[in-house]
Amino acid sequence: MVPKRTIRIYYVLIAAWSIASLIFAGQLASALEHGTAQFLATLLILIASPALPALWLWLMERSPWRWQFIVPVIMAGVVVAILLGGNSGKDLWFVPIVWSAVAGLGARLLKPDSQITSVSWKQVVKTTPPTPVVIDHGKYIRLLDDQVIAGFPSVMRVRAHFAERLPVVIATLRDYGPVPGQQEFSDNLSVVREFMLGKAACELAFLCALTFFERMCGPDFRYTKQYQSLISHLIEIDAVADVKIWKGQFEDLSRKAATGADLTEIVKVIDRQKERDKAVGRAAASDNVTIAICSLIVLVKRGLLTNNDNQAANSDFTKMTTGAMNQMRETFARQMTQLSV
Repeated sequence: MVPKRTIRIYYVLIAAWSIASLIFAGQLASALEHGTAQFLATLLILIASPALPALWLWLMERSPWRWQFIVPVIMAGVVVAILLGGNSGKDLWFVPIVWSAVAGLGARLLKPDSQITSVSWKQVVKTTPPTPVVIDHGKYIRLLDDQVIAGFPSVMRVRAHFAERLPVVIATLRDYGPVPGQQEFSDNLSVVREFMLGKAACELAFLCALTFFERMCGPDFRYTKQYQSLISHLIEIDAVADVKIWKGQFEDLSRKAATGADLTEIVKVIDRQKERDKAVGRAAASDNVTIAICSLIVLVKRGLLTNNDNQAANSDFTKMTTGAMNQMRETFARQMTQLSV
């Protein structure tokens, strides 16, 4: 493909030579005492010089920068120059030489291509359709078995990431310290905060895990034993790690981070968002934008955000969800670590 800059130079060459041709044609007509018809014919022949490479491209469909084109053009210029030198009273023999040089320069400019479309001012770039990515879902299902045995370390790493970053981006989950003179209230508030933080971190980690595993392990991942193992593992996690603080009025309440119903609701959130993405033409379930939107929906449903909070434009929130998905995508890469001896 001829670069656009080169095409512009080629058009400038045509324009400049067209102007020069008027001068040269007038001098030739005056020296050789041509009539109007001969003058016009001479002018057309002169002007055609830079267009000859384009004509070659159209007829031959090969680069004009080759001896089959260059040699005849040079020979034509030399022969006419000799004839003019012998028959003209003026020194006009150089005009055919310049004519050949202009044709040769045009051929050099159009050297890279072999199609007439390369001369178009507005080039049409030929693009080949992208090769679809074929994922061996069976391979990743088998690799996921190692994650199941190890207790889903990648999911737990993402959960820890959310537990660390959520208080930074969500004001509701920040620890503002004890309330003066209200020790019991402060203790209860701290327990509730820790519970909500642990619950949100677990649910968002499940959201990231499900979207990633469905992409790598296939659309039927939800019907596999590995998916059931993931559910079973998550519903056994405690949102509050310290049993001692889960006493008093909290003693009769479950301190689990997620229930089966909670995770089912997140699956519905993902499915609804997939439908919205499809409607607007955005594909890829593991897209960071999709994950961020689903995360916002989950947090709003849990009462940790309000619909008026402008978290969608919050760069910290975006970095948090993007970082979580990046860690999630390392799941299988970490299982193939090689130690150098």
